Amino acid sequence: MGTMIDWSHEVITCLPEYYRWNQWIFLKMFEKGVAYRGKALSNWCPTDQTVLANEHIEPESAGDADPKLCKKKLSSGF
Repeated sequence: MGTMIDWSHEVITCLPEYYRWNQWIFLKMFEKGVAYRGKALSNWCPTDQTVLANEHIEPESAGDADPKLCKKKLSSGF
């Protein structure tokens, strides 16, 4: 058994044809009160000026975790 990829179902999330619908759906949910803007603690990397997912953070017990990473309260959509 092999795997076959059907490229006709490819989704490229950086294209406006994709993210405009994502933004539209979020706005509709926001208007209905289902989604909201709020602040939450995030894993902030000051070196890269970005947020990292929990899954991308090495456990401190590994000893090689980036000491510059910190928790920062940032605005986000929920």
